[in-house]
Amino acid sequence: MKPTEDPAHSGNSAEYHTGKPCVVKGCKEPAGTWWGPSWCRQHNHERLERIGSNLNDMVKRAELRAAVEAETKSLRDLLHRAYRENRALVVAAGGKITVLPEHYTAKIVAESVRTPKGENGPKTYDYMVQI
Repeated sequence: MKPTEDPAHSGNSAEYHTGKPCVVKGCKEPAGTWWGPSWCRQHNHERLERIGSNLNDMVKRAELRAAVEAETKSLRDLLHRAYRENRALVVAAGGKITVLPEHYTAKIVAESVRTPKGENGPKTYDYMVQI
């Protein structure tokens, strides 16, 4: 039994009663426990259980968010590199290109990427296509 639900616990003693009734509508029990002056023992317990449950849910959501972030980091990094590469290709082509619908379905029959000076040097793309 948790201290908030134990009528014999010192935190629920008359020492903490305020002389007012519990703030929960329809409840006539005396308000005041070590955990809060406005609620009776039962309603204070229920309130603290809701708070605890909400906090646990928040922790679980934060843990899930962190796990998703960790698991998808490599995918996000890949997408950022791909967008960066795409922008670089447009700049290399003079800043403007036109992509036609048939470009998306063109059959690539051969492709290569050369980086003679490594990943930080220039790249040459060669694609042989059938449109």
